[in-house]
Amino acid sequence: MDFTYKFDKLKNGIEVFDIQDPSKIVSLLVVVIKRGSSHDPHAYGGTYHYMEHMLGSYFEYSKYGSNYDHLSMMNGSTLTNYLHIYKRFLFDESVLNSLVDNLCLFISSRDLNKNILENEKWMVNNETTSKLYDYPMMNIFFIYEQMQTGRQYSTFGKINSLSEQAVIELKKTLTGNDYCIFFVNIPKSSVMRQIRSLSKLKFEIPAMIDTLVRYKEKGSYSGKTENNPEALIATLLEDSHIPFEKGDLTELFQREKIAKRTMDFIIPNKNNPKIIIESSFLVTTSSGQGDKSKTEGAIKKLITKYYPKSKFIGFVDGIGWYVRKSDLMRMVSAYDDVFTFHKDEIERFQQFLKKNVR
Repeated sequence: MDFTYKFDKLKNGIEVFDIQDPSKIVSLLVVVIKRGSSHDPHAYGGTYHYMEHMLGSYFEYSKYGSNYDHLSMMNGSTLTNYLHIYKRFLFDESVLNSLVDNLCLFISSRDLNKNILENEKWMVNNETTSKLYDYPMMNIFFIYEQMQTGRQYSTFGKINSLSEQAVIELKKTLTGNDYCIFFVNIPKSSVMRQIRSLSKLKFEIPAMIDTLVRYKEKGSYSGKTENNPEALIATLLEDSHIPFEKGDLTELFQREKIAKRTMDFIIPNKNNPKIIIESSFLVTTSSGQGDKSKTEGAIKKLITKYYPKSKFIGFVDGIGWYVRKSDLMRMVSAYDDVFTFHKDEIERFQQFLKKNVR
């Protein structure tokens, strides 16, 4: 090995590698986000490829205006489990400061520049697709080798107006643990200054929302059941020999005729509910999402009033929900626990049933 490196993990979760390679005269800054094409929302392939383009554009973004140009010696790619952008340059403190400032701007911004969103949407839709390779995520030696050879592997996905909102919302869910930064052939004093700037970044994402977004993967159970989540839940309950009913809860039907709700699954029955399950899988947004999220909150209050020992469970999934973040947060806050239709979450649900159904 011709190069040496030091590793540090900041308190906010960002991982930093300081690499020194005496065989190279150029400096290099690499930013890795530990999400790739396998994390794309169901039916919206290419969202993290879009994210890669946005990150690259912010590398070149002038904080004094909205104009930006594609600079030389910069490239990036989106693979199965991560995406990255890198910039080669002859070391210059002002260049490094600008790059890290723009990275911090990307990380801390609640919204993304509309001009860049529109331009990169066009770029993604017209970019030549390369074969997708699945390399072990965060292999330090592979990543550094790839930076030197300039090989690029991209994923494909047509981007539309919904994708613009999706990439904005997904970017908000990134935490420090999703970022890794490589400083190559940069003086130690400069690296330390940049680390101080990066250490000030704060990541605040509700844990439940973060869980939902992390399981928006191709090949999820929702895709395999042709977006029929209730059929999947019914199959899981039947396979586990767990009795259930659907319809109105007895107490709500008798005492709350206006506010009552038909429930998707009641375990074991309407008269003695131990677990009440509601499911919602949306692939598009609609104005009714706000009403539904408010309704769930009202139903939770009634369940607590009439069935204080029951657990109210939600299955919430689909791109339509997590591009409407405020409605999603209101929705999941009504439940005692929430699941998605990803394989890992299905397994967690099965463990939940074993623990709570005797």
